[in-house]
Amino acid sequence: LDDFSITPMAKLACSNLVKYGNFEEGDARLYKILGEGTISMHSPGFGGSSFAVMHSGRNHWDNGIRLEFDRECLFEGDEWLVTAQFKLIDQTTNEPHSCNRTESIYSNEACPMFIVWPKGEKVIVYPDLEDLPEDWVAAEYNKYQGKFRVTEKMANSPLAVSFYVAGPNREGINVILDNLSVVPV
Repeated sequence: LDDFSITPMAKLACSNLVKYGNFEEGDARLYKILGEGTISMHSPGFGGSSFAVMHSGRNHWDNGIRLEFDRECLFEGDEWLVTAQFKLIDQTTNEPHSCNRTESIYSNEACPMFIVWPKGEKVIVYPDLEDLPEDWVAAEYNKYQGKFRVTEKMANSPLAVSFYVAGPNREGINVILDNLSVVPV
């Protein structure tokens, strides 16, 4: 062996950890369910777009729409901004449902939040309340925005790092998601 060297791998240029976050292809095949329920397409999407994705049949706050991040984009200490549009509807009546942005994720009145989940650690991505309207408008899509910092466990996880929607802690409330993005800060 001659002229052998080991060079650290360069950081990938990861511009968005989410693929197909606007659901306009009418396809949610990259998204799975954590816990109970089903995924289906919902129309209309945010801003009058054709589609959003809906999680129905939820029976616990910790059941949610899940996807996996490309671990090669996760470096300890990096910060990511999560943005999305949410709507809640009652599974039985199809009526819009409201929530309280300041409630704990474990509350019956909590609004949806995201959780980053490498094995052995759950990191709740709390919404940046200063940058969002105070009130949730039940009949409309509502903006979500929050940040998370990559932990050592996320960066070094030998398994996939999951990212999912959680809350509210109320059975019978469907969560509708659109325009999801996770971009570097």
